[in-house]
Amino acid sequence: MYTVLGDSGSGKTTLLKLIAGFIRPNSGRIIIKGVDVSDLAPEKRKVGMVFQNYALFPHMNVLKNVMYGIDRRNRDPKRYARRMLKIVGLGELEERPVTLLSGGQAQRVALARALAHDPDVMLLDEPLSALDASLREGLRRELRAILKERGITSLYITHDQMEALSISDRIGFLDRGRIFEQGAPEDIYWRPRYERTALFMGICNIFKVRRMRRGRIFTEIGEIPWTQEKPELVGIRPESFFRDGSGLETRITVMSSEYRGNVQVVFGKLGNTTIKAVLRSDGYHAKGDDMVLFFDHGSVIPLETGEE
Repeated sequence: MYTVLGDSGSGKTTLLKLIAGFIRPNSGRIIIKGVDVSDLAPEKRKVGMVFQNYALFPHMNVLKNVMYGIDRRNRDPKRYARRMLKIVGLGELEERPVTLLSGGQAQRVALARALAHDPDVMLLDEPLSALDASLREGLRRELRAILKERGITSLYITHDQMEALSISDRIGFLDRGRIFEQGAPEDIYWRPRYERTALFMGICNIFKVRRMRRGRIFTEIGEIPWTQEKPELVGIRPESFFRDGSGLETRITVMSSEYRGNVQVVFGKLGNTTIKAVLRSDGYHAKGDDMVLFFDHGSVIPLETGEE
């Protein structure tokens, strides 16, 4: 399960269309299971695709949608379509018109139809973006479980960081038409290499390193013990701050705060820099309050600008 993560306009959907064969590359090759498919028509590539808008045929019922396009030379289309519907948990709805399905049911039908073609690669273009948050979470788990169980290499497109983290084995951050950085979800979240990736993943507290001397780096947020090479920048995740305890400390002036149930999000000023901290909701700080924040030096992330 490989997720391509990036902003609108970064090239995510274009990448899927290239792999599927809907558009042809100006240069380079597309290789699937060791075979160059760059010049093959879409229907000959053994690529399944689940679209954002489901792309179901409204004049057909559920079963006929899944049967559509199944190779009749090798199997009974009706029996195989029913098998796919059972896999996605819709075996009881095969006669229902697709116009009467919920969003989650329609998405499962789209997945069953893509699975019915025995793809070598499954492409999923923001398949859950039209669904509400609670339904997305459940379907995300089901999608991953089905595709992992069937052993299908899957390329998942999204701009949602949390979705990418929860469904992926690996994440590639796409920026300006190229994979800028890739890695396991925990690495992309906690240990990104580049500033662009860090900002996209919510590491908004980024500071220039002015100098390094005697095992310490000097930044706007203070002196930090450092045993590695001097980085260009360092970042601190908002949730790496805490109100009390041991560790390094910094002082901010509260600009605003937001109550979000189990956490409070505080925005504060440190010189000319804005600090964002996500803290436990066991205290309150009003605008203008002085506040001491602590952080562990092990939570400080070295970053590169990555500019060419």
